[in-house]
Amino acid sequence: NNIKNLNEILNTISKTNGLKNIKQQLLNDMLNTNTKEHFQSFSHILLSLNYNILTIPFLHHEYFGFIQIKKRYNKKTKKTFVDFYAMYEKLGIVSGVLSVNEQNIIDANIYVPNEIVKNILEKSKHELNFGVSIVIKQDIKPLYDITSSQNILDISI
Repeated sequence: NNIKNLNEILNTISKTNGLKNIKQQLLNDMLNTNTKEHFQSFSHILLSLNYNILTIPFLHHEYFGFIQIKKRYNKKTKKTFVDFYAMYEKLGIVSGVLSVNEQNIIDANIYVPNEIVKNILEKSKHELNFGVSIVIKQDIKPLYDITSSQNILDISI
């Protein structure tokens, strides 16, 4: 079941029409928004799509978060990977890589900034139906950094 869900996400990300539909909906939402904040959010999401990174903001129990997902394929190993970065207001940041191993089981390598976050995730990993490795990593960066000077719209003619 988890593999089916992962494959559905991968297929949506890789389909031209899937991303095209997402971009079109975001453009429509951006044009119809009434607030500067929503306009900026839609702009950042659209810009991340230019780098084939899907950025999904969310609210969970009234706490803000977002996840960034990017699919990549290693020609040498002939394996598909999903890189992710997530920021949860309550938990902090995590990043990692998802893949499917030879036994057709999802493997997750998760990187966290400190022992506190690692312990929280370690307590919950038994609830998952796949292999999870949690490692402390000091310099976790988003897949798409909205503060980068490269991430501006070029409107020159």
